[in-house]
Amino acid sequence: MRTSFQPLFDALIQGLNPEELIQTSLNSLNPGLPFFLVSLGKAANAMLRGAVASERPILHAWCVSPEGIPKTQQTLSVTHFQGDHPIPGPRSFLAG
Repeated sequence: MRTSFQPLFDALIQGLNPEELIQTSLNSLNPGLPFFLVSLGKAANAMLRGAVASERPILHAWCVSPEGIPKTQQTLSVTHFQGDHPIPGPRSFLAG
């Protein structure tokens, strides 16, 4: 009998919430301690939102994402680069 794990894998990926995962992780590590953030990829904006929602102050954030940067609730120093997705293109190479 041949079993495909693709439906299980797809369900797992759909259940992940980068915003919630980053917020929970940061809150569990030295709350109040300032940090620098680097978020990359199609989940970069969600990771940035999760970091902003955490209890830790962000000294500076670097964000490389396929879409524009999200508005945040706190005054935050963010360097944003817009890259191409899913296939790297000129904007991806400019972003580094």
